[in-house]
Amino acid sequence: MGEAQGLTSENEEHILKEAEGLASQGQWQRAALLLANARSTLDLSARARGAEAFYFSRSGDHEKAIAVFEELCQLQPAEARWHYYLGFQFQQTKRWDQAIATFEQALRLASKWLKVSFALGQAYEAVGQGDKALRIYRQRRALYKELPAEAHLRSVPIFARVCRRLADLLHARSSRSSEEVSEVLECLCESAEAEPNDANSWYRLGSFLANLGKFDEALGYLERAEALAPRSEYICHKLAQVHLKKGNVDEAFRRYGKIPLHRQAPYILRGMAQCHLSKGQPLDAAKKLNQAIKKEPDKFYHYWDFALALIDLKARDQAIEALEAANRSYQKEHGKSYRRALAKIEEVRSTLPPGARIIFENPPPTVPAICLGTVTRYEQERGFGFIKDQSDGAKVFFHISHVKNRTSPQIGARVKFVRESGEKGLQTSRVWLC
Repeated sequence: MGEAQGLTSENEEHILKEAEGLASQGQWQRAALLLANARSTLDLSARARGAEAFYFSRSGDHEKAIAVFEELCQLQPAEARWHYYLGFQFQQTKRWDQAIATFEQALRLASKWLKVSFALGQAYEAVGQGDKALRIYRQRRALYKELPAEAHLRSVPIFARVCRRLADLLHARSSRSSEEVSEVLECLCESAEAEPNDANSWYRLGSFLANLGKFDEALGYLERAEALAPRSEYICHKLAQVHLKKGNVDEAFRRYGKIPLHRQAPYILRGMAQCHLSKGQPLDAAKKLNQAIKKEPDKFYHYWDFALALIDLKARDQAIEALEAANRSYQKEHGKSYRRALAKIEEVRSTLPPGARIIFENPPPTVPAICLGTVTRYEQERGFGFIKDQSDGAKVFFHISHVKNRTSPQIGARVKFVRESGEKGLQTSRVWLC
């Protein structure tokens, strides 16, 4: 009997090592099937079954992962990790009610497990229960501070994410009390201090302070972010905007001058135009806004600013055309007329005489820069992931449709890509596997 058990254990270890080898090469499905097939002849341990379920999950086969994790929850009902992993599969397949129930069970079994709390909060958010998410994030933030120092080290990344989500939920409210504003600031500070080498944490803190009109404090944090990610154009843009709001237009221009042409996204061109308008240079402003509109033709605020520059240039008809375009874009986005633009049209018609049209030359085409980076996440089932830019550590979104030959990348794969700023942040337009 003992020999048979030893033989089973030895065989299991051999199969596990073989599966780990396949997984290390990104062959998740093959690794999972190897363990699944072994179950027909071996009574695999919970550890081996957990590996099988994990490999199925990484391959995108969440249904098979769910089946195995459900078995493990029945086999070891007091083991919190199986409930958490099962909840994660429900989360990936957007079965939010099941995810919530499973995460709640995991939390009952391991009340101080911060990762479970964060996942539960995300699930509450997904079903529109923001108040419950706020409560769980607040509880976990308080709990983290009570943990011993050695536990802090293990939980720092999740704690930082809890603070950010709590801050985001409070910040998204249409009206906030002074206590909630203070809470947002505390959360953003704690997130940045927890991960001091994360440029985005300092950027978020600086941006929030700028929105509060605390420009000097904002500059300090934004400069810290810039020191960590000196090539990040969105940080440079925010610094320029803060200097502009302080009335230091020359410094704002200097900041914008650091951004190369190929990285001048529409929001940056608009910011540069605002600087030109502040300096009494409406023609230069109009040129920048004309470029922004060509790159992003569906944003009403580009047309609005363009119209203001054209009004200063006495180009009445073009200004009216821009205001009409602003109204159309606003209607499309908000489902109602842009009253401000309509009132401005009437004002322009009554106060400005017809004037000559201004001809805008197309700027010379720029060659996009090729960036290098590493794939840090890829959701095969949904066809998207993220790349870490090696130049500044920025997190860049990509879709499989942008990858040459639509070849699915593995986690850790080295890639070349063209980076640009989209409406929701940094993204790629092309990706090549190295």
